[in-house]
Amino acid sequence: MKWQDIQWVTAVERKHTPLFLDFLFNGQSVERIQENTDYEFCFSNILKNRLRLAYDSMEIEISRKYIRGLWQKNGLGVFLNFANRCLDSCARCIDFSKEYKNCDFSSYSRESLCDILSDYVGHMTNHAAFLQTMIVTQFELEDFIRFYVEALLDELSIDQEKLESIKAGLSIPEKQPHEIQNAIRLLEIAKKIQDSDLYASLFRTGNTEDLLANAPTECPDIWSMLQDYKEEFGWMGRMYYDKEPISLPSILERLKNLLTEDCSYKLDQTRKNREEHLSRRHDVVKMLGGTDEIDKFAELISNYLFMRTYRLDVFFISHENMINLFSEICSRLNVKYRDLVFLRSDEILSLMKGEDVHRLKENARLRQESFSVIVLSGEITWADKYLDEESDDSVDTTICSNGSVLTGVSVSKGFSRGQVRIVLSEEDAMNMERDEVMVTTMTLPSLMLGVEKASGIVTNEGGMLCHAAIVSREFGIPCVIDTKDATSVYSNGDWILVDAYNGAVRRTNSKTGTIVVVDDSDTDRKQTVDLLKASFPQYDVRHYTSPKNIFDEQGKKGDLDPDDIALILTDVYILGGYSNVKQLARQIKRSKNNLFQLFHMGRSSRFQGIPIVAYSKFVERFKSTIEQRTDSKNCTDNSFVIKELENTKDFLRNKGISLVSKIDSPEVLMRAVCSELR
Repeated sequence: MKWQDIQWVTAVERKHTPLFLDFLFNGQSVERIQENTDYEFCFSNILKNRLRLAYDSMEIEISRKYIRGLWQKNGLGVFLNFANRCLDSCARCIDFSKEYKNCDFSSYSRESLCDILSDYVGHMTNHAAFLQTMIVTQFELEDFIRFYVEALLDELSIDQEKLESIKAGLSIPEKQPHEIQNAIRLLEIAKKIQDSDLYASLFRTGNTEDLLANAPTECPDIWSMLQDYKEEFGWMGRMYYDKEPISLPSILERLKNLLTEDCSYKLDQTRKNREEHLSRRHDVVKMLGGTDEIDKFAELISNYLFMRTYRLDVFFISHENMINLFSEICSRLNVKYRDLVFLRSDEILSLMKGEDVHRLKENARLRQESFSVIVLSGEITWADKYLDEESDDSVDTTICSNGSVLTGVSVSKGFSRGQVRIVLSEEDAMNMERDEVMVTTMTLPSLMLGVEKASGIVTNEGGMLCHAAIVSREFGIPCVIDTKDATSVYSNGDWILVDAYNGAVRRTNSKTGTIVVVDDSDTDRKQTVDLLKASFPQYDVRHYTSPKNIFDEQGKKGDLDPDDIALILTDVYILGGYSNVKQLARQIKRSKNNLFQLFHMGRSSRFQGIPIVAYSKFVERFKSTIEQRTDSKNCTDNSFVIKELENTKDFLRNKGISLVSKIDSPEVLMRAVCSELR
């Protein structure tokens, strides 16, 4: 059998070092997989060429059928067993590597170094059995979740339409993946800087060299936080064993980029988003019955969501723990670290034993230029050049001409308009501009720099438990996955609309959009419209006195194309100029009805997904004004008005509508508008 005869399925496209690939390939044998996962299949055909890592499509299908047969026979226990075995493997690798984290190997003999390295290689190779098996298990777990929840729906007589909502509610990891912990920790540091005028000035005006020199004395608490951050997340810079750990200069550059935003607001929104997701997960579990089995089912999904990236992180955390060992080996062999990781583990051991030194060093040099690996029937062949693969010209790039729609699956609700940035590598992610739409094959932990800047995410692949689904939900980024061909259809600079309510992506000729202001007060409306026009000259700002003027009762007709609406602002209450509470209450009711109309019409029309910001006049003064009034004729039912106010606020929160508390604060209004116009 030749490799050209196999139909390959791409698992991932990224750079891998030979040392990591050595663990991966040797961990796919039937013996390794059976011993570690308890599955009785293997991946005997694998291809690594350029960035592409691919598997035999027939073996993928065989492995899926095998797992499907297990869960159809044994149910939930199949996935619980795999999850427990994977978590145990993670713990063994971390515990082993921690023993040597701060070890000084300078006095160890070469034989002792080889023994420790061999033990380390054994742990990593065993753990590699969970790499591709996790992916195929995840595919089958998604099918099992669908089957399990549908059975519960029939049993509990729950509307079938709630199925997708229930699955989304369950798809929240209890423990956040490392890349999300990383981003939040950095936001916390940035917020602390912004909270201090002295620190903010120092970071705003100082270059990286000045900050490195002055921060330890001028802001010691920030410096301490940066050191802790580097200690905890430094390993993320050396993913797949390449490059260097995260450095203080690179951390400072990321901080300076974050400091251009309102970090307090972004951090609050991220935390609020997570609290809402966890609350929703709790509600779904309760709705499904809240039994011990349901709790185990929910915990299982949570564990898989965490393990999706953690089982890979374990390789890099363990490697960083063992870095003193690799540094000592480099010193003994007089080779650079980068050369060492471009060798296989058996080649490193051969070098340590003084075997074929010149040839192996030459292998490391050549592989940094090009190499490929073919695994056929379990036999691994390494070559020092790329393979010639035929390019896939089957994608019709005209299917999404202007006005056409590319469809996929919504995993994080929202609506985003922006320019496309095709992201296939870490370099692409670093070059992303803020508020661009990330279009990629599939997000990876190494692409988080791009995710942090993205206003929307579109992927070719993925399911409800994929990495893009996890990170987009955590950060509240509109995300559509499984579009099949997005990276081929779109190019850098294209303007697209991401409708992550309906799982659709389309091109748009408009580089801006329209901001709609719904307000029946000429004075307040003028203040708002003028402020928006001055702040967002690229947007067309239009004023309407009622939602009815925008669209009819079906939400389909009107004088404005829904696809052109970037944002709707609407007033909640106009509290000035009323002579009595009854008149005031009528105004509150009318403005509240406007919101109901906007929301409910939008739910069943093309208006769904358009962000709404509700702003109010004098809300901060409302309660004190009512309470200070002494005219009993005009103020006979204060409690009713206050109750209406609280009910309306609850309505806004429940519908996910942003609320700006004071129209006379341009900074607050602009912050909310900028957030929604991402």
